[in-house]
Amino acid sequence: MNRYLPVFIEVFSSIIYKYKFEVKSIDDVTILLSKKDFQLEFIMWRETTDIFYNIIISKTKIEKFSISDFIISNINEQDRNIGVTTYSNDTPFQRNIRALKYFSNLFSRSFSGMLEGDKKWLEDYKNSPYFEEPRIIDR
Repeated sequence: MNRYLPVFIEVFSSIIYKYKFEVKSIDDVTILLSKKDFQLEFIMWRETTDIFYNIIISKTKIEKFSISDFIISNINEQDRNIGVTTYSNDTPFQRNIRALKYFSNLFSRSFSGMLEGDKKWLEDYKNSPYFEEPRIIDR
């Protein structure tokens, strides 16, 4: 079982409810927020959390964008305001939960269009220094 799933659902509950996302655990470290034509994929590694934006091309293919660095470049102090005052001796699990809280704040503040399914943000991403060519993946 994905031990991040209950906390992920709690942290992203307002986004899940407001934007009507389906939540799915793929494996022990991967969670999807899914809609009909796209997914936000979160992978919690030992030292970081990666975020991918997946455009659903067909039942068997997705176009996968690595957007972690682009998303992180937009974070500010307001997003980091999660009520945690000490970080010493954090476990990787605790660090990833903290990162998920930052991301939840950031998505709510800066990427509501993305959450609604608007793809206009992709132009900013493509023109950023963080752009990576997407991969076509079989699902």
